[in-house]
Amino acid sequence: MHQQAKLLFKSIYNALPLKPRIFEMLRPMHLPPRLYRHLHFKGSIEVGVKDADSFKIMHYGYAEENELFWAGLEGCWESVSLDVWRRLAASARVICDVGANHGVYSLVAKAVNPGSKVYAFEPVEPIFHRFKANCELNDYDIEAVLAAVSDFDGQSVLHVRYRTTRHQPR
Repeated sequence: MHQQAKLLFKSIYNALPLKPRIFEMLRPMHLPPRLYRHLHFKGSIEVGVKDADSFKIMHYGYAEENELFWAGLEGCWESVSLDVWRRLAASARVICDVGANHGVYSLVAKAVNPGSKVYAFEPVEPIFHRFKANCELNDYDIEAVLAAVSDFDGQSVLHVRYRTTRHQPR
């Protein structure tokens, strides 16, 4: 019975319209992670960057994107690394993002230093296409390369466990 109720609740939640707009109104309340981790959705979100313009990123319902939406760069999973990256990227002429994933580091670099040349490498094709979409969403001239980076020339097999979200938000 509990499983049926859970499935019913999930289907009702997924059918709710306007989740991004409602959650945008709730975001200033600084909900605790134990609550906001269940409040997922799909759509474009805006991410603020200290001392720079914000950027947009597509939220596909994954935990990292959800945390960016609710907690911002300062409260997310890699806040210390992103703060160091932001400060270093602000004065760099050339920036390389190896293993770009959905592109947060590249997007932060372009937000703080629009004149820099950013090269980003992502070897997993579905993730690479999401990254490219995020670059286009911001009209950033990031040089996105569908390739892995290594310390040797040649070819290798890359074993990737492609994650999917437990939730299937709409």
